[in-house]
Amino acid sequence: IGPVVGGILADAGLWRWIFFLNIPLSLAVLICLGLSGQGDRLPQKVNDRFDWAGMGFAAAGLGLVSAACLQISIETWQSVAWMLLLGFVMLVAFAWHEGRSKNPMLPMELIRKTRVAAACLIMMLIYAVFHAMLVFIPLRLIQIDQLSALIAGVAQLPTLACLILISPLAGAMFDRLGPGITLSIGVLSGTAGFLLLAFLSGNASYWIRWFPGLTMLGIGLAFSITSLSTLLMNAVNAEQLGIASSLNSAVSRLASVIGIAVLCGIGFALLGSEFDKDTEFFSSTEIRSSEYRQAFESMFVTMSYVSAVITGSCLLIAGWFLRNANRD
Repeated sequence: IGPVVGGILADAGLWRWIFFLNIPLSLAVLICLGLSGQGDRLPQKVNDRFDWAGMGFAAAGLGLVSAACLQISIETWQSVAWMLLLGFVMLVAFAWHEGRSKNPMLPMELIRKTRVAAACLIMMLIYAVFHAMLVFIPLRLIQIDQLSALIAGVAQLPTLACLILISPLAGAMFDRLGPGITLSIGVLSGTAGFLLLAFLSGNASYWIRWFPGLTMLGIGLAFSITSLSTLLMNAVNAEQLGIASSLNSAVSRLASVIGIAVLCGIGFALLGSEFDKDTEFFSSTEIRSSEYRQAFESMFVTMSYVSAVITGSCLLIAGWFLRNANRD
């Protein structure tokens, strides 16, 4: 329901309130966790020494890289280069520290596992292109199709519905067939979704122009994310499940920031002189020039092809993983 709620708030001019929605949801999760009694099931042997230095390096590195990526859209590369450089230095320092710490926040032997490395890389690529297209798709619906932000959010429901409804099926198929088949289904479906968004361009009806591609994207995400998350969790022992879960979350969040910064930066650069940073992006009433509409449609098709290529390349990574999985 995120795109729908976001659309309602955007139409009301309250889009900044979207960020506050996480507060009640987080509180609800904490309350449910406390009432469930899950804390009593934690392993008895828990290391009470916290990796403060590792946390500091990770927070500084990820924070600086994320901030630089967010600033790229409004600043020049030169002005954010120092943040990127310092962020990468902090991440290198984090890896160096974790490799020598007796109580690391992220054990380096976990990253060296083929299954973990492959899952993180594929997850990074898939999340990056998906979140970038989550910017382009509503912009296309609002700016070119002249839909309100609410209707643009409702139009994306096939992707979310497939993600919710098919994920349990994907999990059951993973248990029965293994990661190779389910991950391949996810990657191929996602690639097909991006290709459909590119091929079915123009002014056709929603059911022809958008529904097939968005549905295939939802199927691809359901199979891919379920397979990768399960693969990552199965690669660690019970004591490391929290670490694997945190790694899963960190990779997905960082991928979304980098994907939006890089791919959206490329997409808006393709608009060239037709792109105006002062344009009201989420206004469906602003009249766009025919030159802008043509440039935006061309950019959208190009970025759909780019996303399809990036997603399809995950098949090569998956193939490499399957050949080397027994080395762990």
